Amino acid sequence: MDHQAFAQLLGNYGEFVGAVAVVVTLLYLSLQIRQNTRVSQAASREAVSRIAIELMMGLTADQSRVAFWRRALTNPGSLDGDEKLRGAMTAYALMESWEMAHSQWSRGVLSDKDWEKWDSVIANYMATPGFQMFWDEAKGDLGAEFVAHVSESRRAPNYRFV
Repeated sequence: MDHQAFAQLLGNYGEFVGAVAVVVTLLYLSLQIRQNTRVSQAASREAVSRIAIELMMGLTADQSRVAFWRRALTNPGSLDGDEKLRGAMTAYALMESWEMAHSQWSRGVLSDKDWEKWDSVIANYMATPGFQMFWDEAKGDLGAEFVAHVSESRRAPNYRFV
């Protein structure tokens, strides 16, 4: 074998080794991205859940708050001015947390399974006259994609607040 043929053979081996190294690197990066996505989804789920839990714990801290929130959802016409404001602010806080969850879901940061739970919670609230009233008043301040999703959703509620 002459020097030129030997050099060509070494070049071919070098290209092969380089190609294998690129494939191994891409596989490694793929695994790292997948792991990072799982970590991001878990952190996202935790953040959204923490906000909702804090809101719900505040609403259920005592019987008078529970009674107020049930009345705000089921009989909004019975609310006085201060109660209506309190109900609107509470509903808006819930809407903001749901919009955050929707945004994270639409970007792939929140898993479909986790979003399905929030979508179900939204359907439960949207089935109440009080929340529908608060929604109609506040939806102009929310993101268009989230508003469209909620407005077009045909999900049936699986919980009644009465």
